[in-house]
Amino acid sequence: MEIKVGEYVRTRSQGIKKVKKIEYDIDAKENYYYLDSCFGEWEHQVVKHSKNIIDSIEIGDYVNGFLIEYIERFKDGSTYLYYKGNATFVDYQIKTIVTKEQFELVEYKIEEGK
Repeated sequence: MEIKVGEYVRTRSQGIKKVKKIEYDIDAKENYYYLDSCFGEWEHQVVKHSKNIIDSIEIGDYVNGFLIEYIERFKDGSTYLYYKGNATFVDYQIKTIVTKEQFELVEYKIEEGK
């Protein structure tokens, strides 16, 4: 996995972030990524990475406050994110992202039957 400074990474715990700096940890024998939130992640926490933020988005994530229901990726590299049936986003329209993992971390579930 060749991740470079400036790329976007999707992590298990922090969602999607941009890599600011990379250091190799000799003891852990893996890379440590300093992300744009000032927190870091070990290499094994990275799920996917790309130069384009839209490539890190998955079905179930929220983009600009809308639940992404379908993603269409074309051979020419273009990607369309679908929400509410047929409305779409393309890369330059993305302002905010909350990953499904981040959403699950903060949600409060009401126990049924109580």
